[in-house]
Amino acid sequence: MKRATLRYIVISLFLLIGMYALIANPVRLEFLTDAKSTINVQSLTEEVVRKELDWRFIFDGEAKDSLTIRVVEASIDDETFAPKRLYQVTLDFLWQTKQATRTVAFLVAPGEDWQTMYTEVLTQLVRANLGLFFGEEGEITLKYALDSGYWTVDALQLRRGRRVLVQGVDAKSLAIMEVADVFTYPEHDVVTELRPVWASRPIVSGMSLAPLRFDFPIEIAGNFSLGHYGISLGASVPLWLGPFRLTSRITIDTKWNEPIYEALIHLGLKTQFSLGAFRLKAASVGTWWSNIQIVANVHFGLGLAWESSATPDFLYGAEAALQLFYQQNSHLYWGLTVGSHYRIRKAVGLQDNIIRITLSPTLGWVW
Repeated sequence: MKRATLRYIVISLFLLIGMYALIANPVRLEFLTDAKSTINVQSLTEEVVRKELDWRFIFDGEAKDSLTIRVVEASIDDETFAPKRLYQVTLDFLWQTKQATRTVAFLVAPGEDWQTMYTEVLTQLVRANLGLFFGEEGEITLKYALDSGYWTVDALQLRRGRRVLVQGVDAKSLAIMEVADVFTYPEHDVVTELRPVWASRPIVSGMSLAPLRFDFPIEIAGNFSLGHYGISLGASVPLWLGPFRLTSRITIDTKWNEPIYEALIHLGLKTQFSLGAFRLKAASVGTWWSNIQIVANVHFGLGLAWESSATPDFLYGAEAALQLFYQQNSHLYWGLTVGSHYRIRKAVGLQDNIIRITLSPTLGWVW
């Protein structure tokens, strides 16, 4: 058996284990407070945990299984950083046979609301590392979700440009991420850096990762210019050349007022990025603007031009385009393409150079 085949089987088994683990049973959220606590953080803590861990748990007050949160200590220090106040809250998270202790500490200036500060800091803590606490053995997960970026040290075995699905409870698709870099690190054999392409919510450490099996977007577009209109069908596949993808398109155009037709097959390259990759904070991923895609591509085409009763002429040329897309969900995206086309029509005793600017409403689907 080839090594690559064996590697694929191992990864597939890990993914099946991960997907099975994320078919979650409902859990009951319990809250306990230690006598040392001088402030009440129950309602705020429950609100944050329910909101930030809904990708992993289905919360049900009648469920048999429970996620227990115990406040070990909640205190205020008025002296050390006066006039600011130091708030410290230590929490124990207990789920099944696992236990994790996390401490939230923050300074509050006079006039600031400590409850708002506590909510923000606890939210960051849960997103950054608490999700790993609920993972299952053998599950391929996102290990680091920080403002500085996203990484995993699990065996994804994917090259740059390939994409992965980020999944939650019942294997629901929560995001699509692209491999931005693969490198070694002293403490780990391989580190895979990921960047967001689309997200329905903020991406959290501990979320399950599954390679996009058919990373094969298909697009259909209407093409409109001053002299022509038509339709095109395109597809793309990832390359090993970093962020580039190999693209191909078939276009059929005709003039507005004359029965002159053009049909071309295009081959080219494109590169694209999501605005979510330029986030200032990880919390901004999942907002509407973070799912906007900007794409640049260049194509070379060969084909034919003909009139209703004439012999077809040879047609070739190139085009460059800028595309603006909105990724609606893990499959559907839509937007507008603006392209500059240069074509040469050659026939016996005739060479016609054609330059046009085209607007193309575009609809795409990621398999």
